[in-house]
Amino acid sequence: MVSDRLLIGQGCWCYLPPWPSIRRRHVSWLDFWYPGGAVADSANFEFLAVHDPLLDLLGGQAERYFADDLSTSLIKLRQWGEVLAQGVAVYSGLSLVTGEDFRGLLNRLWEAGPLKGADLARVFHGLRRAGNQAVHEHVGSHRDALHQLKMARKLGVWFHTSVAGESAFKPGPSCRRRIRLRFQGRRTTTPSRPS
Repeated sequence: MVSDRLLIGQGCWCYLPPWPSIRRRHVSWLDFWYPGGAVADSANFEFLAVHDPLLDLLGGQAERYFADDLSTSLIKLRQWGEVLAQGVAVYSGLSLVTGEDFRGLLNRLWEAGPLKGADLARVFHGLRRAGNQAVHEHVGSHRDALHQLKMARKLGVWFHTSVAGESAFKPGPSCRRRIRLRFQGRRTTTPSRPS
């Protein structure tokens, strides 16, 4: 059996994503991390599962955590952006470099051409920065998270239609209403202090 593991440093292994150029005929690599190949219920990102189920999973988790845990939502969006950037690299014929960080990959994509124009690099860097701030500075607002969710969906539609060649795809409206209803349903009022 051909191994689909990639050494990422000091004995740590990760499983390569199932992009078309490196896909193998065996159990999905998600089964190692999510038994049963669990995929999040995401109406905004489910169309990306044909390219990598992790894009649907991370996008769905970002939506789910939007109401309860903003930092986690922004972190999941950053992870989603990095997986998508790796997909852009593979579809563009660029090799994935072991140990390369998200910023380095985005810079290589800019130099190679896939991210030039249409402010794509700016949107990817926005996801990266928001996720980094959520991790290191514990900052983020619902406004920021909703904006990043919108930007991630736009990137996903761009990837699916332009990079992956699904030009006949019609994305339809995003499901912002569903996300807002989840948030409003969990919003609680702050109890007043006794006098």
